[in-house]
Amino acid sequence: MKTRMTKKIKSGISLFLTLIFILMSCSSQANELEEQADYCYKPSKPLFFSTAQTKNRYAEDMQEYQRCKKSFIEMQDRSAKMKKESDMNSQLILDTFMDKSH
Repeated sequence: MKTRMTKKIKSGISLFLTLIFILMSCSSQANELEEQADYCYKPSKPLFFSTAQTKNRYAEDMQEYQRCKKSFIEMQDRSAKMKKESDMNSQLILDTFMDKSH
């Protein structure tokens, strides 16, 4: 009787841990989408360039925007790699816990 109760408790704990890992994963993905919307500012192109200086300024702003996008993509790639490693570690911890509980 006591063994059956212990197994139910351990099963409940493992289910709880699994749900926590899933929720953490979903919340981090939602945050990444929100960050993307406000990270880089795309300059608006004027209808015409009144001087060479405004044309040069627009070209500089576009270059900055492109650097920003590239930086954002690199940051997201690093974040995705870290998340993948974290998921693998979480799964390893969960598997280790499950092995010890049975």
